[in-house]
Amino acid sequence: MKHKLKKRQIENTDVDPILSIDMNELDAEWAKQPKLYHEYASQRAHSQRKLDEAEAELKVVKAEVDRWIRDEPTKYNLSEKPTEVSIASTIFLQPEYKAAQKAVILAQEQVNIIDAMVRSLDHKKAALENMVRLHGMDYFAEPRINSENTKKMQEQRSDKVAKLCRKERR
Repeated sequence: MKHKLKKRQIENTDVDPILSIDMNELDAEWAKQPKLYHEYASQRAHSQRKLDEAEAELKVVKAEVDRWIRDEPTKYNLSEKPTEVSIASTIFLQPEYKAAQKAVILAQEQVNIIDAMVRSLDHKKAALENMVRLHGMDYFAEPRINSENTKKMQEQRSDKVAKLCRKERR
């Protein structure tokens, strides 16, 4: 049985609509929640794998560039017997290393974005739980008047109507 609540929706136009909650459809919101969570948790795992691959590729590129520098140090403006510090510094300046490093940074950014969505879905779950609790406590219910107050209201209405009638007779 669906309860009709006053039309309310929690949303922010700057936020993904997936995180919006329709107060009139709490049952539907709960039905969608596990699927949404699984979808983004899976994306998180996939993006973490991409990050791990990018980090592994960065290590390979670093090792290759290191070897190139050691094989031909003069090609990189180093002395015939370069120091470890100069080799390490030169590695960071190479375009291949910079490209691999950028791939790692972009992959980390994607992991962070999806992590934020997964955390947001955790917050949505907590919000849904609290809304259901509030609904169970009739927080969203329309105001009700007990029989004693109903009788008082009827008397007040009768008195008001009687006064209006007296005014019209005059």
